[in-house]
Amino acid sequence: MGVWERRLFGVLALGGAFSGVVFIVTTLSQDVHWFARLLQAPAVVFYLWGIVCGVKMLEAAPDAIEVNTWYWIVQIPCVVTPLIGGFLTTGASVTIGLQSGESLLYWALYLGSRYHLAMFNASPIIIAVNVLAVAAVVWLRHRDRQLADAKAGEEPAGSGADAKPEPDAVAASTTVG
Repeated sequence: MGVWERRLFGVLALGGAFSGVVFIVTTLSQDVHWFARLLQAPAVVFYLWGIVCGVKMLEAAPDAIEVNTWYWIVQIPCVVTPLIGGFLTTGASVTIGLQSGESLLYWALYLGSRYHLAMFNASPIIIAVNVLAVAAVVWLRHRDRQLADAKAGEEPAGSGADAKPEPDAVAASTTVG
């Protein structure tokens, strides 16, 4: 994976997750119902995971692409209903979908972190997809396959499934006399 790709995904994960943690910490001084605090817990865990993913990507850890792929997969859905709903994004998001109510189209562009976890609220029904997260997953999976193919092509001679056994040393020697 190229340096610029590692930096881009690393900064989006690390920077976005760090800003999410900072945002949640700043809300701790507000007088909020304990249940709302409980709903912040998954966001905190998600953002802490994002910090780990970002560091792994920047340090080129062997599992960096895999953990970052899963990190971006979590950011794809956006589902909100009056009963329960939520979404989590870091770094940036471009969310497009459908909603109930006056405007049928739902769209949102954000730079930084954003989370919405709610129960029993008076919001419209929203079913949307973070297209930036979809693009990130597609790109990471593509690069992961490229790296796997390149690694498979670098196998030492005689180690592949179609490798031919080397002739016996005795059979390969001849004596002229």
